[in-house]
Amino acid sequence: MKNYLFIFILFSMLFVQLPGFANNEIDTYSTRKTVIIHDSVQHSAQRSLFPAQVFLLNHLLMVESLDFESDFKITITNMSTGEIVYEQSYNANTKYTTIDLDIEGTGEYKIELSSANWQFYGNFNL
Repeated sequence: MKNYLFIFILFSMLFVQLPGFANNEIDTYSTRKTVIIHDSVQHSAQRSLFPAQVFLLNHLLMVESLDFESDFKITITNMSTGEIVYEQSYNANTKYTTIDLDIEGTGEYKIELSSANWQFYGNFNL
């Protein structure tokens, strides 16, 4: 009987702690910010969704490809200096890209996503 009581108390304590563990995961991503991207050319209703989502978590810029139809390039520019701090080409099959901007200073930056068929951009602050 003591063993069952001990196991019951142990499991009860574990279930009380589970919401706390879940909140730790939420807190980790609470600093993630969405970078709003815009189409540089107004299209007709042919393209209603952007082909990517861009997020900033501290100094990590994360690009998630939703529907890239062709190879594309990511360019990041420091807006105060005009300096290109990152430029890389990717193939259309690339789903996730993480760019570490830890060595860059604070300020406003511009991200450009471009291919032969489209160009999108967004601004963010480090």
